[in-house]
Amino acid sequence: MEKKSTVDDHVRGPVHYAKKAAYEKKQRNGEIRQQRTITSTISIADSKKELIEDLIQALATANILLEKVNSLIPFF
Repeated sequence: MEKKSTVDDHVRGPVHYAKKAAYEKKQRNGEIRQQRTITSTISIADSKKELIEDLIQALATANILLEKVNSLIPFF
């Protein structure tokens, strides 16, 4: 029961309340982003892969060296 008492004391303490209030304020203001789901992460990776494949296809069709892609990096 001593551990529970320690946790309860912390939760009721001023430091915890202050940090909780700051966290909730950030949440309300949209400053805290939620973590992506695995599904959305995989979807984004697939989209990136498709973009890269399309870019390579376009460069190959236009007979442009793939080394030129380095100059396009700032756009990605």
